[in-house]
Amino acid sequence: MAKTRTELVHRRVRHDLEVDTARTESLDRARAVAARTG
Repeated sequence: MAKTRTELVHRRVRHDLEVDTARTESLDRARAVAARTG
């Protein structure tokens, strides 16, 4: 159910930043956010 809802909510939505939380370490995710937000 969660997967279906997620796809529905995010359909046709453009995000400023997407971070793959399944394949990256938390420090790398934090750096990606910091680099994008300044």
